[in-house]
Amino acid sequence: MHKFKPFSNKVIPFALPPLLLAISLSVQATGLNFWESSSINSALASANGAKASDASVLALAPSSITQLDSPTVTANVTYYRVSTDYYLFGAETDYEQADPIPAGFFSMPVSDNWYLGLAIYSRTAADISVPQITLVPETRVRPITVSIAPTVAYRWNDVSIGLTVESLQSQYLLEQEVCLVRCQDSKIEGTTSGWSGAISATWQVSQALSFAATHRLASQYSDANIEFDLPDITSLYATWSPLKNLDWHTTYSYTQWKNKGIRYTDYSDVIGLLVGASDSQRFATSLNYHIASWDLRVGLSLDEAIDAFGGNDIRYRVGAGYRFNTNWRTDIAFVFEDYARKEYNTNSGDSLVAVQNEGFAAGLGVTYTF
Repeated sequence: MHKFKPFSNKVIPFALPPLLLAISLSVQATGLNFWESSSINSALASANGAKASDASVLALAPSSITQLDSPTVTANVTYYRVSTDYYLFGAETDYEQADPIPAGFFSMPVSDNWYLGLAIYSRTAADISVPQITLVPETRVRPITVSIAPTVAYRWNDVSIGLTVESLQSQYLLEQEVCLVRCQDSKIEGTTSGWSGAISATWQVSQALSFAATHRLASQYSDANIEFDLPDITSLYATWSPLKNLDWHTTYSYTQWKNKGIRYTDYSDVIGLLVGASDSQRFATSLNYHIASWDLRVGLSLDEAIDAFGGNDIRYRVGAGYRFNTNWRTDIAFVFEDYARKEYNTNSGDSLVAVQNEGFAAGLGVTYTF
């Protein structure tokens, strides 16, 4: 849904596309990785891979499920909303998209050393709208990939190794509205699928210190309408507990986005929304404070934009968890996104083209421990 606000009656000049070629808009910003896999992970900036609080650690470092001594089920839904403001030569166009994103996780020990897990969640997603630009029609693209990922993990003393196979189920949408003499709508949607995998390791040095690492493999698959060319992702995690009831989590991730991404057959993507111009680094840190039946959480993450203009996207996070008894716990999280602004200015500093995103996520999760 969008609204158009005319600031002048000037026609957008044909010089606009070359200008926008230089601006890979901030709607893609940090690439297509979706880090909000559960309420605990969102509140803790997905930095908590080295210490498992529930089964959703499968989305971070699957090898860490060896820290869960009982079968555990986690169900979560995240409401995610992003708005985009385009300023194009005196005209402003606003778009807003909102989607609920569910996820589910399960882990269980099968012996003293062996553990099994299953994760179903979205780790690649986008819902992007672009206004009409001269000969380029108004367009909405919505590719979403769900990972169905079984894991087997083995623990040997303080070290655990996890192997994960991912079935990637992708759904896509391409909507365009071309307005010349009259307006015409076109819509292409469908599904396709591919495979990937991951290897992870966790080292629990002591009760107060643990480390983990995960490497997710690249994957490429397509059909007649779209190609998914997803990158390798390497993530490192550390958790330190300076106090018995306080955990400090940190993480670093490197995603090889350069020349990787999603390509539609019938959409040229001239402004580079879906394919990376560079790789991306991600830094995040968070705190979890436990008091009585409550867990209080804050987090901060910084993601490098993968477009030619660069910049950093910052997300501020807060959340809480409440344990009703030994079996049931619920968690909530809120994420506030501050995207890097993209703009092209004249020599005198006047803005010709500018794009600004704002995002918000709210998550609700329930965990049951058998």
